[in-house]
Amino acid sequence: MASLVSNANKVYLTGALSSHFDTFSRNIIVFKEPKKTVTNINTANVIPGYENSSNIANITYVIVSGTYPAQITYLNQQKGHTLEETKTFLEDDKIRIKVKEDCKEYINKGKTENIVVDGNTFNLKSSEAEANYLGLKFYTYILEKTK
Repeated sequence: MASLVSNANKVYLTGALSSHFDTFSRNIIVFKEPKKTVTNINTANVIPGYENSSNIANITYVIVSGTYPAQITYLNQQKGHTLEETKTFLEDDKIRIKVKEDCKEYINKGKTENIVVDGNTFNLKSSEAEANYLGLKFYTYILEKTK
């Protein structure tokens, strides 16, 4: 089936959409489950007994995060908002983010603890919804503000 949009026009339109995304996006920080590092320290003065151990385990957590551009949609703070593309009603403590594929892969890989948007912390409330614009793909997520 023939396309109504020529290849040259597709390149122009997807370039314009990509520029639009870059112009109106802001950075978000996606926090993953922290990495746990356990180090054992042998101390000669500690004698194993009922309450002491000869090996003292020190546990440290390493923050795992990534910063990605996203378009953020704050919804009507009075009554909520219905997203037309997904026919989903969002309450006032939820937002929508639109991200590129690299961010989608980072969010979906492993456990996402939370996402910081404009200094506020949000939890992931949905899986991604793909939007395909002439081959240029964006992914939207619904986030809920932590309480």
